[in-house]
Amino acid sequence: MKSQELNIYIRDNMKNKTKLFLTKFFLSILMISCKQKENDYKRANANSLNITNPNRILDRVQTEKIASDTIDYTEKNEEFISNSLFEQWKGTYILKQEDQLDGWGRESTSLSQLILIKPDSCIFKSWLEDSDGKRYKKNDNYQEFIGGILATASKDSIEFYTKRVVAGSNNSLSPLFALSKNNKNYLIYSLLTSPPHNGIIGMTIIKVK
Repeated sequence: MKSQELNIYIRDNMKNKTKLFLTKFFLSILMISCKQKENDYKRANANSLNITNPNRILDRVQTEKIASDTIDYTEKNEEFISNSLFEQWKGTYILKQEDQLDGWGRESTSLSQLILIKPDSCIFKSWLEDSDGKRYKKNDNYQEFIGGILATASKDSIEFYTKRVVAGSNNSLSPLFALSKNNKNYLIYSLLTSPPHNGIIGMTIIKVK
């Protein structure tokens, strides 16, 4: 082969090798770039799902539970009452019925006290007093019940369900009473507060605080 032809051959061969090298180089760069984008995409998805951080998953679950606890459950089930709805009823109520003929044939004053502290912590008490406003030393018909408050389906009244009887024997009543509101007046419906032999009727009960 002549010297000139040899030089041309070498030059063409070098060009081909250079093209092949550059092609491989750019292909490598392209593959690395694609792989990096794929990894970035996976990391972004993982972060959005909190997969890479168990504590963040726990935080999200706890946050959702706290948010769920604040939902007004009365919209779903009448057997629950939300904190916001309970706040509208929370307080102390007094019912005073004078000149009532009690079970011992006396003209007495019947007093009932209702204390709504929390939905699952409420107290109902009732007793008898003489004409001077003093509680009898005996035969005072004292009753005390600890229970919880549930909302009715209409949400315009609540019901008291007994959890423990401290004194008295009417633990078979379920609910023990219902409390409703008519404008600014509160009415209580229960065998314990209704006049004898009148069935269950609404009696005005005063909210003192």
